[in-house]
Amino acid sequence: MSPIEAVMRRACIVGAGIGGLACAAALLRRGWRVDLVERSEHFAVAGAGLMLQPNALRALDAIAVRPEGKGFERMALGNAKARLLTHIETGPSLAVLRGDLHRALAEAASGAQVHFGSTAVEVGPSRVVTSRGVAIDVDHVIAADGLGSELRSRLAPKVRRLYSGYTCWRAIVDVQLDGLPCEYWGRGLRMGVVPLQKGTYVYLTANAGRHAPSLTRAQIIERFAGFAQPLASVLQALPEDVLHHDLDYLDAHVWWREGVWFLGDAAHGFTPNLGQGAATALEDALELARCLDEGTEQAYVERRRGRVRRVADRSQRAGWVGQWSNPVACWIRDAAVEWAPSPALAA
Repeated sequence: MSPIEAVMRRACIVGAGIGGLACAAALLRRGWRVDLVERSEHFAVAGAGLMLQPNALRALDAIAVRPEGKGFERMALGNAKARLLTHIETGPSLAVLRGDLHRALAEAASGAQVHFGSTAVEVGPSRVVTSRGVAIDVDHVIAADGLGSELRSRLAPKVRRLYSGYTCWRAIVDVQLDGLPCEYWGRGLRMGVVPLQKGTYVYLTANAGRHAPSLTRAQIIERFAGFAQPLASVLQALPEDVLHHDLDYLDAHVWWREGVWFLGDAAHGFTPNLGQGAATALEDALELARCLDEGTEQAYVERRRGRVRRVADRSQRAGWVGQWSNPVACWIRDAAVEWAPSPALAA
């Protein structure tokens, strides 16, 4: 080890998703040594598309990352008959493939030592031992291992992962739509279409019991058959391998436990109804890197706790209203949205 390496501070980040890679990139830019402990044997991306709103883009700019995408400055809300109800101002935003963002972040964090195919079996404030027996002595340990975080379950076992009451399917379809990203509300059903540079990102939500069996492509099309054109054509373009998962959230947020810092879904997983999951993880990553570098670690909690709680609460309410199934309640909801002033999605 060179004299320079001997004095460089070192962090171990458990989880190499969006938040973990962004934090690694931010720390590397500040001169830190970084180890990433990643369960997968290689960088694996689960997901389809993302909408990166201005706060996410600001965070990415801070680490010189900008994936290719389709720009937009507002979104739309409509009903199942494909009738526009309102516009929502977002400011300059970008619709991207999740894989493109992940690859761009991995490149920005390429200076990190990545321990693939490993988990953290022993974790302390200054040491991590991986499942492959590698011992890593560090200055800080960071948990970025997602909503199902093993470190959170181990260090904060009272925090519960709860089911929202609705499940979700996601896919990229080979249909090129023009116009704005738009979410359409039905009765207990929602459908989102997000035009990309190539193809369209589609997400679908439906009220369902927890761990309900996923539907086949034909069953999904049948379930959402009440949605009018052009949505019906988009449904017909769904691939066979549609991604499916229940939408969960945490009943409490965890920022620090026993010498381990938490960020992203591991800290505050919430429902994705505002398109802010990746954005808050990126913000967490940059703020934590800055605070660790400046020695103001406790400021990280103070700066992030209130903001993330507000976003999580708003997302929970948006999903609750969007998933209403009572016909009268849905009619009142849609009328209220249509006649109210166009909202701004301030992030």
